Amino acid sequence: MRRTRIFALLLVAGTGAVACLDDSITGTRPLSMAVTANPQIALVDEVVIVSYQATGTGLLGIIMNWGDGVVDSLTFNGLAVEASGNFEHAYPVAGSFDIVGTAEAQNGTVSDSTAVQIN
Repeated sequence: MRRTRIFALLLVAGTGAVACLDDSITGTRPLSMAVTANPQIALVDEVVIVSYQATGTGLLGIIMNWGDGVVDSLTFNGLAVEASGNFEHAYPVAGSFDIVGTAEAQNGTVSDSTAVQIN
């Protein structure tokens, strides 16, 4: 009988890193999403960086809703079980905005949010 070994693979694509594993070895990954904004208080046209960390069985993608009508996304191949990275956005107007990051995976979706004040 022939044995095959499968190793973790770290891919860097665009704005994040993705870890790929065979779920038949590791089992189902719990679905989680965390987002943080830096800075949380910014000026109009200043870049706000939102960092995300997501886990889930067969991650399909990340959706970042900036709360001002703009939505960005990053697509994965469904083999990822972990992803982390950054999205950047500059607000053209002042106000308070709720940023919602959503992780989509084969075992569901989950969201986390953070708020920013733009002066």
